[in-house]
Amino acid sequence: LPSNPGYEELAEHFVPADISEEGLKRAEAAFAAYQARHGELKLREARGSGQYTNPGGLFYGGTEPTEARRTLEEITKEFNVAARDEVIIIDY
Repeated sequence: LPSNPGYEELAEHFVPADISEEGLKRAEAAFAAYQARHGELKLREARGSGQYTNPGGLFYGGTEPTEARRTLEEITKEFNVAARDEVIIIDY
């Protein structure tokens, strides 16, 4: 599973245990400091790219592929999708 080191660094601030005004100010300060060091894009990536280490955190992706993912992988193998020139997938 992919890592998200930016998320790991900021995890306690994305879902702060202390949601008082002071606690939220600490979180905002941590985000500002991270952005100053790494840039806005890296802050957005840290927040929105998903993560696989903190089940109580933002965008937790789990520890293994979902049933839907496994089913899609099975279908792509069964119909040899990789060898086809064109593929249409309809998601409803």
